[in-house]
Amino acid sequence: MKLAKLTIQAFGPFAGTETIDFTALGETPLFLINGQTGAGKSTILDAICFALYGETTGGDREAADMRSDLADTTLLTEVELEFSLGSHCYRVKRLPKQERPANRGSGMVTQSPQASLYRLGGDGNADELLEAQKVTTVTAIIKGLIGLEVEQFRQVMVLPQGKFREILLAKSGEREQIFGQLFQTHIYSKIEDILKNKARAITQARQAADNQLSGMLIQAQVESEQDANQEKLTLEPLVLAAADDMQTAQLRVSAQEAVQAQAQQLIDAFAKLAACKQQLAELDEKKSAIEAQAVKLNHARSAQAISSEYAQLIQQTKTLERIEADLATANSNLETVEQVKQQADQVLNKATIAHATLPTLITAESQLTGYREQHQQLNLLLKQIQKATGEVQSKQAAVDGFQDQLNAKKTEQANLTIQTQEITVYLNQNIDKPVLLAQKTQLLTARTQLEAARGLLKKLIAQENLDLAAMQQAEKLFKQKQQALTEIEYRWHSGQAALLAKSLNKGDACPVCGSADHPNPAISHDGEEPVTQDNVNQVRLQVEQEEKAFQKVRDKHRQANQSVQHQQQLIAEQEAAIGANYAAMALDELKDAVETLKTEIQQIEQKRGLLAKLNNDITLINQFLDQSQEKANQLATALSDANAELVKFSGQTQLIQQQIPVEYQNIDVLQTVLTDTQQRIEIINTEFKTATDASNQANTDFSNLKTQISILHERLTESTANLALASAAWSSALAQSVFEDLDAFVLASANISAIAVLEATVTTYRQSVTTINAQIELLEAELKDKSLPEMAVIQAEVEVAKTDLADKNKVLSDLKSRLEVLVNLLKNLEQQKIDNAALDAEYAVYGTLSDVASGRTGGRINLQRFVLSVLLDDVLIQASQRLSMMSRGRYQLYRSNGAAGARQLAGLELEVEDSFTGRNRPVATLSGGESFMAALALALGLSDVVQSYAGGIRLETLFIDEGFGSLDPESLELAIRTLIDLQATGRTIGIISHVSELKDQMALRIDVNASKR
Repeated sequence: MKLAKLTIQAFGPFAGTETIDFTALGETPLFLINGQTGAGKSTILDAICFALYGETTGGDREAADMRSDLADTTLLTEVELEFSLGSHCYRVKRLPKQERPANRGSGMVTQSPQASLYRLGGDGNADELLEAQKVTTVTAIIKGLIGLEVEQFRQVMVLPQGKFREILLAKSGEREQIFGQLFQTHIYSKIEDILKNKARAITQARQAADNQLSGMLIQAQVESEQDANQEKLTLEPLVLAAADDMQTAQLRVSAQEAVQAQAQQLIDAFAKLAACKQQLAELDEKKSAIEAQAVKLNHARSAQAISSEYAQLIQQTKTLERIEADLATANSNLETVEQVKQQADQVLNKATIAHATLPTLITAESQLTGYREQHQQLNLLLKQIQKATGEVQSKQAAVDGFQDQLNAKKTEQANLTIQTQEITVYLNQNIDKPVLLAQKTQLLTARTQLEAARGLLKKLIAQENLDLAAMQQAEKLFKQKQQALTEIEYRWHSGQAALLAKSLNKGDACPVCGSADHPNPAISHDGEEPVTQDNVNQVRLQVEQEEKAFQKVRDKHRQANQSVQHQQQLIAEQEAAIGANYAAMALDELKDAVETLKTEIQQIEQKRGLLAKLNNDITLINQFLDQSQEKANQLATALSDANAELVKFSGQTQLIQQQIPVEYQNIDVLQTVLTDTQQRIEIINTEFKTATDASNQANTDFSNLKTQISILHERLTESTANLALASAAWSSALAQSVFEDLDAFVLASANISAIAVLEATVTTYRQSVTTINAQIELLEAELKDKSLPEMAVIQAEVEVAKTDLADKNKVLSDLKSRLEVLVNLLKNLEQQKIDNAALDAEYAVYGTLSDVASGRTGGRINLQRFVLSVLLDDVLIQASQRLSMMSRGRYQLYRSNGAAGARQLAGLELEVEDSFTGRNRPVATLSGGESFMAALALALGLSDVVQSYAGGIRLETLFIDEGFGSLDPESLELAIRTLIDLQATGRTIGIISHVSELKDQMALRIDVNASKR
């Protein structure tokens, strides 16, 4: 199914009428439905599902709940969808249950749900009405056309928000319904009935066989099978005796015929030997030619062994050349198309500027038309005024006096109106002040928090400086103690050397160096107190204490530094949140701005109170004017009929004359200007429409060509790599072959197509030579020392023996005739018994098959589910390829082979293989993003496999509502690459998402713009 056009009216968030022309996106587009959260993206899918089935995609909302709260009461909620299935196009229109204004009188009435369905004619043919009103009928027809129930439509053609896991986690029975509908396998459920009917037919055949037994006994003229057996026993000895006589005669004939046959065989052998020698001579003449063909055959076989590598090289070379040519053509066309686009945009800009003057021209046209009508009225009034002029003067004084009073009130009304307008303008100019106050108040709160954070930062920095100084002091003490330890250890070692030197004797080996000479022994310094091991240990303990103290203050300084950095990060985030300008603004300045806004809002409220008072005063004046108008009417009634007519006609004449501008007082001038204005309007409309169509087409061509160039670059890279691989493979194959170079291979390749013929010719020749030589050798050995016999004498002896045999054969034939009848009868009776047993066995087979087909035995998998399990395996092969790519090789989908319970049918359960663990686990254990990828892969696999089966449902359109937000950037890119590959096979794919990365990657979009309506 492919979508053509969707029209939404008063549906969901769309208060008016919106139309989406899907054909504008191209033949098989991959496009994004983009918009803010809550703008109405998913409502587009709801509208498509509602148009087809009368239900929404999520199933959470009733169709009657989809009416827009912002729609005008006179605008009905309805959805219209045009789509194509195969070669036919359809239009479906639905109205849900809703309240609408009554056609007569006031109030609201309930509009019943309605639906209509048309098959579009096309090529000028009239549309065919399939159903005009009934909702259930339209839904049934749609199900039959598409081949899916609404739940199946949601699961295989639309993946709505929160629903993408349903097809993945569906129970085996639910999945059987979906796949059965998709693959049209319900016919297998009828096989059970067929098997039952077959068993019934076998039973009837068994009864017919019993009847046939009785008929055979009657036809053989015996009462029973026992009588036939008795007669048969009587005839058998007589037949045997006659048979012995005939056998003796037959032996004589056979002996004579054997002599005759041997003589004939001898004659034939001499003839055959001569023929074989002749054939051998003919074959020897062909020997050299056959040997040449054998050489050709060997070379052709060697060429055939590497011909696939050479063919692949040629194919990859041609593919690369073709892609390079296509890319060059596309790049050449790009500049031309871009120039056409720029020219079309320039023409459109000019036409748009001219089109902007259209409202002014239309207004002018309307005014000019009104002036022409006023000219006609003026001519009529001037004639009437001439009649009533003489009777006006006497009655005018009373009317003028009352009119002065009315004028005073109207002046007061006008002054009040001006004041209300001024106040209204003031209020409109300051309408955003409350919102601005809320924003400023929020900023003040954030700015106050920022100020506090800055104060805390100063304290933290001061503490860090103190901790730094303490750490430096502790480090200094620690290093001093380390130096002292080094010095005292050196003194201790020196003291030990002096003590050791005192014990040395000349000629004795030194315990340190082993020398017997001691030229410069260590001596202790006078006045120095010797250092003991306790002194060293005491200083070492002090060093450890200072080191611990140093580490403690260093850790404290590190924590203080981290606190400063954390506070600085927090302040940076707060400053970024409120903006650089407000972060730098003085806090008192922002407080003053908030107080100023509060004062201004108080003034606004005072103005609103004054406006209410002025409106009340205007209402009182209007009431007075209404009452005064009644009094004025009474005075006018008192005037004579002539005076009333004069006042009326004079006022109308003056009003019309004032309304007609001076330049249009002449009716001929007015008519000329009106005609020119109408012609200008028509020209502007025509030029604007032409320019708009040309610009849209140019932009579409430019976008499509850029997409084509991008695809060709990818194919060029891939083809270059393939050519390199093919070239390397060919070079390796040629080097390992018997051919010295390419020319030798090409010469041998010319005979590849004739290998079978050459092989057959050579083989046939060699077999023929071998066979004929063997025949000649056998025949010569057989005919050695033999001569040709006399056939005439032998033939006469054969004829005498045959005459005697004929006489004895007649006697035997008469006896056997009756015996044969009896034997056939008994044989048929026995065969009928066998046939009856076969029927019984056949019945047992079909009964078993019926049980198996119904799923009542074995693994409790009926025939339809068995077929579906095979189809599901095909689906999972396709799905796993895409899931493996999207999950970077981690996951693949498999069908579970686990057994089902006694009340449950098995065969369609799913599980996922996790390459990280090397084990299979239920699909329900996948995460949200992983589930989305698995469901997407399964839907795409379904789409591939369903369409590969003849007569299957065509799933040419797929919608995915959200789910991409759960993917990391790499998985998102892999998922999009998968969809692009699928779209290239001729599928229409729509993605609903607000993920910004998708908006950047996808050239085709439907933008849903949110507003207050």
